[in-house]
Amino acid sequence: MKQLVRLLFLILIVSVFPLTQASTDEITFIAMGHIYPDYDALNISLDLIEQENPDFVVFLGDSLHAPHESWDELKILIDKISAPVYFSPGNHDIYSNGTIGGFFTEEISPELFFNFKIRETNFIILNTVSDKESDISKEQVDFIKSVLGSKNNNIILMHHCLFYNYDNQFCNSKPYIDENNWNKLVPLIQNKTLAVFVGDVGINEPYFGYKENGISYFGVGFSPEESQLKIPQHMLKVTLNGEDIKVMPIPIRQDLTKSKYLSIQDNSFFTKFKSFIKKNLALVLKTFSITIALLVAIIIFLLYKLFKKNHKAKRSIP
Repeated sequence: MKQLVRLLFLILIVSVFPLTQASTDEITFIAMGHIYPDYDALNISLDLIEQENPDFVVFLGDSLHAPHESWDELKILIDKISAPVYFSPGNHDIYSNGTIGGFFTEEISPELFFNFKIRETNFIILNTVSDKESDISKEQVDFIKSVLGSKNNNIILMHHCLFYNYDNQFCNSKPYIDENNWNKLVPLIQNKTLAVFVGDVGINEPYFGYKENGISYFGVGFSPEESQLKIPQHMLKVTLNGEDIKVMPIPIRQDLTKSKYLSIQDNSFFTKFKSFIKKNLALVLKTFSITIALLVAIIIFLLYKLFKKNHKAKRSIP
């Protein structure tokens, strides 16, 4: 009888262990972006964050109105979050008066780009703010290559939408991004990167998520007050279990069920053609002006020839 009890006990332990192990391997984090329009919404979010009990919280840029202006106010709220907090820099955070300042590294995060691991998942935080166009630096490209590894277990967290973004469909960033370090890097990181999260969202869409080149892209950001009825404020709860990723928007003030959710880019010919026209508007207008000028010149020339012909015909009548 005792042996039977022991056997049943061992079977129970073996059957329960995988379930316990699976739940232990699960990683949860909260992603927030573009929060500077409304710190009151962040304050409301604090209880929601604590309820989720995430492994960490990440702010995906534009957390400040401007360097030196709102960190004291923001820090009071950040200090109430019990989970570790990470920041990806945005242009509002480190770009002021035409130069990139050191306030961010002095007060908020000692590094502009870095990585950290939670169990098997490698999280890479990047800086997309540069002196010229939004991009990642060559130094960061080398950094990504050095920490990426060969497994499909990487999550990239950054502010700007550096990927192809036809007709500015959902990001606040410059809409016509073709040649940059990020797009050159994509062939190297695909099949190794589970997802990319960006925070420069909030004016065009409530949030987005789509998959391209084997990489899932997600965006999140607070909308300004005048846009909140159309674009309700929210954050993203991300749950990872190995290569399985689940992303759920958590509304802060309004319901999200009736909000437009962009799940795929429109890469149709018409959209690309319209994007090309907008991207090359100066050239298009110049070409159009030259074409109109040539047509006017041709019409004037033809009218002149017709006038001369009619005038000559009239003179030849006896």
